[in-house]
Amino acid sequence: MTQSVLSRNPLAEPITINQVRIKNRFVRSATMETMADEHGVVTQQYIDLYKRLSLGGVGLLITGHMYVEKNGRSVCGMTGADDDTQIPQLRSVTETVHASNAVVFAQLNHVGLKALPEPGFHKKIVSPSKTRNSATLSTEEISVIVDAFGESARRMKHAGFDGIQIHGAHTYLIAQFLSRWLNKRHDKYGGSLENRQRFCVEVYEKIRDSVGSSFPVTIKLDSYSYTYASMPPMIPLIRLQDALSTGRRLEELGIDAIEVSCGFNASRGAMPYKTALTALYANQGKRLQAQALKVLLTPPDLILNRRFWFAPNHNIRHIHAFKQSLHIPILGGSCLRDPAYMRNIVDKKQADMVCMSRPLIINPNFPKQILQGSQEPSTCINCNLCLLLIPLGKPLHCYHGKPPVPEETYK
Repeated sequence: MTQSVLSRNPLAEPITINQVRIKNRFVRSATMETMADEHGVVTQQYIDLYKRLSLGGVGLLITGHMYVEKNGRSVCGMTGADDDTQIPQLRSVTETVHASNAVVFAQLNHVGLKALPEPGFHKKIVSPSKTRNSATLSTEEISVIVDAFGESARRMKHAGFDGIQIHGAHTYLIAQFLSRWLNKRHDKYGGSLENRQRFCVEVYEKIRDSVGSSFPVTIKLDSYSYTYASMPPMIPLIRLQDALSTGRRLEELGIDAIEVSCGFNASRGAMPYKTALTALYANQGKRLQAQALKVLLTPPDLILNRRFWFAPNHNIRHIHAFKQSLHIPILGGSCLRDPAYMRNIVDKKQADMVCMSRPLIINPNFPKQILQGSQEPSTCINCNLCLLLIPLGKPLHCYHGKPPVPEETYK
């Protein structure tokens, strides 16, 4: 295919975020890799992953979330950004990506009440308001976490990353503060939407102070987030109008771009809880319980693993709402699988860039193939095994619908 044909493909057009030029409109959306050691230092496996991804044609890679302080990591294996000793290996990552003429942003996060207990490490699990498993953050502790975001951003800039993405979505700590259902505080961080936005704003401003005005700082926000926890009705943890308000406020303060995602009740395909729970018990050496769960969960598993749970492009209306309301670049992820639909999103200005994760787990070369003229959709079958096994400490991997055998795979 000639260059003149490729140049008419809106996905092939470059874009600039702050002062960083990105060669095309493809984004590798952040996905936790679980490829770090107990100190959060990335392994060679992590570097190799980013080499494959950057060679696959994607313009902007966003790392899986990195913890800004140890209590804020989900599990051991999550990448750390809380210590200068982590910088040399991360610099190897950025050098690898840059060798392919791609751009890489570091995603910073504190998972809050979604942190899981770790054997051998007394982790204080915290959240805006006390829950059964978490303690309420004091204002002093909030200030410490805000400072930790700033220090982590400084480290990532020193490691050669091209920008920062703040994780403000998926029911992690920032989203917990933003949600009126999870944030029951009565101080300056709770109550009104403006107060619930305060923690997010302080994190952004601290990071901006650390990296300067010419360094890209972006954020990932939920456009909506529901939970099935109390059906009926579903609880709206995050609502679109509140999310748009947060986006507008951050734009006024100078945020460079927003990736629009969504939280619970996002139609992302199968829900292989049988595999995840069986593996969890097998990991703990509880073989009899694992076998019992395998039998007991087989009937609901027949329903939860059906393809009708997957709805491609389900979030595009909300992404477009951000694009219409704001002037900064909008990055949109919406279970995108079809190349023609992706081109349409950018061509019709529903979003400025298209984000993918699972299609790149199964095939890192998917963007390159699209840019070369392929019309074939992703071969991802939306089994979600790649995501459900990550909290068990398993490295990011495509299982393509075939659960691993516990006796062979787990500890």
